[in-house]
Amino acid sequence: MITPRLKDLIRPLILVQRVIWIIITCSILFYFFLAFILIGTNKSSDAGMMGLETVLYVLAIAFAGSSIFYHRYSLSDDRLSMFLKRDVDAADLSRAMGAKGAEYGQLAQIESLSGFDKRALSLLYELQKISLINLILNEMVIILGFVIAFLGGYYLKIVPFGIVSLLLCIWMFPRPESVAERACGLYSS
Repeated sequence: MITPRLKDLIRPLILVQRVIWIIITCSILFYFFLAFILIGTNKSSDAGMMGLETVLYVLAIAFAGSSIFYHRYSLSDDRLSMFLKRDVDAADLSRAMGAKGAEYGQLAQIESLSGFDKRALSLLYELQKISLINLILNEMVIILGFVIAFLGGYYLKIVPFGIVSLLLCIWMFPRPESVAERACGLYSS
């Protein structure tokens, strides 16, 4: 169970994660719009681009696969247990979270947490990094689709890339509270 004290400390982390998710997801929609504006619906010949297009398709599949693998690996029970077994220094965690010194009493708040809560806070800070890496990999899929559409001169080539990218982002919506609850279950067992 997440304690009220821990909830107060993780609220900004959750907000930042979700704002970044919204920005990245909106940027995927922006790529659709940009491709439509720049290319339009005119289909041009892309005969000389077949080799490059194949390489870009393979790269997009690799980025999507890497995102799925990294997401599943990073949030696996074994990985969460590993994070929870690490020793956590309150001062280091406070600095990592951006607090300078005893700014807003954050260091004192972290020091007053129980051992598990400190570990959970550290885990949630790591989740922010994991989420950001996944979102970057997801966005790379649509960027490669944009390149293929732009170079091929045909707007609709971006559609499968955008769908995959959006589905990955929706699937990877940051849910740090549920991960913390799962971690609590792992820690107590």
